[in-house]
Amino acid sequence: MTKTKTTKTIHISSSNAIYPQECEAHVLASTFSKMNRMNEPNNIYLDNIPPEILCQILGQLDLQDICAVSKTCKLLNEIVETDTLWKKHCLAIANVCQLEIVQDGRDGYTWKETFKRNYQKSKVKQEWLDGKYSNIPSFSDLPNKSMWTMNKEDWGEILEAELRRP
Repeated sequence: MTKTKTTKTIHISSSNAIYPQECEAHVLASTFSKMNRMNEPNNIYLDNIPPEILCQILGQLDLQDICAVSKTCKLLNEIVETDTLWKKHCLAIANVCQLEIVQDGRDGYTWKETFKRNYQKSKVKQEWLDGKYSNIPSFSDLPNKSMWTMNKEDWGEILEAELRRP
């Protein structure tokens, strides 16, 4: 008697997925190739959860939690390495670094690369815009991570924000 291995195929519907068709095919395939344990009663395995559901769950995490989850197992690391989760975080910093994010997209950077390239700048720029450094008397009094390479448009926006402050 020979055992036949069954392969399950899934289709991601854009109507029921937060990130339609953004979980890469290799992640989907590797996840569903492990589904042979699914029929075991009373056992729940992480690799039995459809990857689009895992993408939705991980999409609710903040940056620090995503990094921590990626270290827990190979499956979650594969999902974290897809661009699915990074697009959401890029869009969250787009209000501060919109020009850079648009340009990185034009230049062919992935969402993850774009996020890595612009995250620190977005934090620094947002702190300046929020007035965190408004009452610093001199450059030498600035904290170490309060500066970042910014273009004249960024500094103009920061100056305008400073001039609007009471």
